[in-house]
Amino acid sequence: MVSARGGVGIPVKCDHTVDREIEALFRRVQAEQGRLDLLVNNAWGGYEHLAFGRAVAALASDPNVFIRTGQLLRAGDLAREYGFTDIDGRQPPRFDPFAP
Repeated sequence: MVSARGGVGIPVKCDHTVDREIEALFRRVQAEQGRLDLLVNNAWGGYEHLAFGRAVAALASDPNVFIRTGQLLRAGDLAREYGFTDIDGRQPPRFDPFAP
C-alpha cells in the first residue's frame, strides 16, 4: 500500500531482542535508502490481517508525518484520524494493552 501511494515500502522481519539483527537492518537501510522516513515496529501479531497496512499507508502519505516522530501510534486511533477501515468496511477498535 505504501508503494502504491508513491512511497517505497520495504517490509522486513527481525527479532527486536537480537541486537545484531537490528544493527544489520539499520545498516541495510543506510546502504539502500540513505535514510529512514517511517519505521513501523509491530511487536504484537494481531493487526496484520486488519487495518495495520492501511495505517502505514496513511502515515506514509501524510506530508506532516514528521510531527509524529517518536510516538507510539495505534491502528485504531489512526483509523479514526485518517478515516480508513478494515477490509470488511468497519473501523478497527482502539487497542490498548495497558487498559484495565
